[in-house]
Amino acid sequence: MKSSPLLALCAIALACGTLVLLLGRGPESRPASARRVAGEPGEATPDGVRAPEERPGGLQPARDEARTSVAPAPEPPRLVEVGFDPTAVYGRVVDESGSSVADALVTLLDASVPREGWTAPLDVQSTDAHGRLRFEDRIAFRPVQVQIEAEGFALFFDGHRPGTEREFELERESVLEGRVVEDFGRAGVPGVLVTTRRDHWDGAVFSDRLAATTDASGAFRISGLPAGATVKVGLRRPGGLPLWRSLSLEDGPLTTWEIALGTGPRVVGRVLHAYEETPLAGVEVLVKYEPIAVTDEDGEFVIEVVPGANASPRVTARAPGFLTSVFRGDLSKHVAAGTRLEMRLIPGAAVTGRVVDSAGEPIPDAHVTATSPNSALSQTSRFELRHRAGDESRGVFTDENGHFRLGPLVPGVKLIQVSASRPGLGKTSTSVTLAAPNDHVEVELVMGATGSVRGRVLAGDVPVPATVRCRLGKQSRKTDANDAGEFRIDGLPPGLATLVAEAPGFFKARSRTEPSDTVTVRIVPGETVERDILLASAAGRVAGTVVYTDGTPASGLRITASRPTPTGKTLGTGSTQTDASGRYELDLVGGAGLPVLITASNGRVQAEAPDVIPPRDDVDLVLRQVATLGLSVTDLVTGEDVLYFQLRWREDGEGNWQRYGEKLVPGGDGRYELVLPVGVHDFWVRSRARGYVDVEHTRVPVRSAGSSVEVRLERGTKLTVTGKGDVAPLGKSRVFLVEDSRVGPLSGDPVSPRGYAGTPRAHPLTFQGGVASAPGIAPGRYRILIDPAKGKRVSVAPEVLVVEPRDAQEVSVRFDFTDDAPESP
Repeated sequence: MKSSPLLALCAIALACGTLVLLLGRGPESRPASARRVAGEPGEATPDGVRAPEERPGGLQPARDEARTSVAPAPEPPRLVEVGFDPTAVYGRVVDESGSSVADALVTLLDASVPREGWTAPLDVQSTDAHGRLRFEDRIAFRPVQVQIEAEGFALFFDGHRPGTEREFELERESVLEGRVVEDFGRAGVPGVLVTTRRDHWDGAVFSDRLAATTDASGAFRISGLPAGATVKVGLRRPGGLPLWRSLSLEDGPLTTWEIALGTGPRVVGRVLHAYEETPLAGVEVLVKYEPIAVTDEDGEFVIEVVPGANASPRVTARAPGFLTSVFRGDLSKHVAAGTRLEMRLIPGAAVTGRVVDSAGEPIPDAHVTATSPNSALSQTSRFELRHRAGDESRGVFTDENGHFRLGPLVPGVKLIQVSASRPGLGKTSTSVTLAAPNDHVEVELVMGATGSVRGRVLAGDVPVPATVRCRLGKQSRKTDANDAGEFRIDGLPPGLATLVAEAPGFFKARSRTEPSDTVTVRIVPGETVERDILLASAAGRVAGTVVYTDGTPASGLRITASRPTPTGKTLGTGSTQTDASGRYELDLVGGAGLPVLITASNGRVQAEAPDVIPPRDDVDLVLRQVATLGLSVTDLVTGEDVLYFQLRWREDGEGNWQRYGEKLVPGGDGRYELVLPVGVHDFWVRSRARGYVDVEHTRVPVRSAGSSVEVRLERGTKLTVTGKGDVAPLGKSRVFLVEDSRVGPLSGDPVSPRGYAGTPRAHPLTFQGGVASAPGIAPGRYRILIDPAKGKRVSVAPEVLVVEPRDAQEVSVRFDFTDDAPESP
């Protein structure tokens, strides 16, 4: 059937009109959900999205005005930094799958100040399309806290040290909605502060996403929590002790929760001046780092003992210029007795000063600390470490003019060492004495000039882009040489330094070869030392495959290379593991052209390839097959499982007994699974501590198809041996009770237990006060063997002990020692 020309023209016109409409649709005609429209803080925007609210400290995060859905950008290469920059914080934000997270809000906080100072962060920025972030010259030579917020992800909060690249991985978000009610009446409780934390969050954080205050109905909502995690939820009414509860967020993206918060009795406290006994007003009172009250003009405060809360918290009082006071006790005792909780604050001393260089110029961002052998200094600083910038344990940083203040410090402490340090400038210190409270000491610390080192990393005449480390005592600086092998490290203190270069395929610093990858240089103040580092190629690569006797690949095995030394020991030259196909590749270190021993081991058996001269890629090893043996250990009479025993094994009649090193865990049927090489073995089961006789099973087959063995233990006799005669020297002798059939004919000299101690039916005896006890002895004939103390000869009577089949038996043995006798063989 043919279509008419009219219908064809109508179809063409309709298609053209549709195309014109699509091309003419401007940005204003697109759906509002495809872009973000800015509004006033907290005000709903035209597209229904609420504008970001004002954050603590008056910050308003800068966001892109428009955000459209585009194809994901390719992942960026790793950031390669030339030179060590201790002031830069850089890296990439990714999700759990490793994909970049763009437009994530990153807040940088100064970890050297208390949490109260985090309301004024160092800087705020958003990640780019590849999830990358970089803060430059915002903080120098000190640790920081990095907080990351992104839509649909949990709040990230962790410590970081500038100068190192890092991938910040975000978790998916869960939201907690709940309601706080009274114990009776189920009425909502308004004004309750609800906080959440995990172990690595280190208490309260800068963002308000992890905390909320209940409304008039007692309801609250907290977002930014990690999905599937277990968090601690804290509830605190003004002036009340915090009530903490664990909560699992495994219900999905939204978790609902209701909890009762009752009222309890109140404890009245007062804070006094330690010396003047006068009340102190405006003192902050905290319970486990959380502020709950401030003292009034009479120095008084009130704490509510909430039912279910910890009634023995750490209550702390702190005020500027005073050392903190900590109370650790049961507040409920004060409630029962109707007594007042009194705390006293001691006025603290302080050290102020300035850090300058040799020319008198100020040095900013120098780390200043105070240390003392006096224990009071360190005890006070444990709390200060978490709450004050000016504590003597963590220290402070100098400002842009080099000024610092340390305090409050413990008064009456002599010989306080005040030290200033900064990477690249070394360390300087001076001693001060704080004689009395409110004592104020001023010091000036002078730090010397610095030097630099530069050079090239070469392999012959070929440049190598290696990693270069500069070590100066306990300090270490790192940089990356560029493609031309060039490197430079500035800001080094004067002295002897060691340069170490590392690159794949070359020797590491522990090798001793020529040319060497380790160079020693002397740093001179104000000068740049030039020195090249020559790398020597590795000794070679050894590769091959490892299979079992049936031809299956041996994956996950440890492969080691070693070389004997003139002293008889072995020197490890490298190690690796086999992959899923049993293949391994091992780069050897040191001793080019010398043979090595290649060993493959699965923990039970091993295969060796001696005298391998690298490089070689055909060193194949065949390892004996291992199999699983089922073992059950039961009581001979009751048939119950024996759960506590020791197991030793050996090849059938060969070698020494080996203890089965892995932890044995019974399965559902009470059996244990042993992984052993295929073959015939002997087993020795011991449970003497439970009163059982040792059992030895010989010629037990271990087959690849699976096998099992059942061991039944029999109760033995508890033998008590009482020594007579001269028994005092037995404290330095090894005494064993050995089965008579295992001991050869006796001679006139004492028989040593060497050779018997590590075998079944050899029971060690430990004499205390002339009495020794040995449980789990099988009926039979035994002899006592002694390794006498040096210079002693011993004879034992009777020579043979007969153990009867009974629950307990006591025998008396006479030990006669002779002085100045030759040692036993």
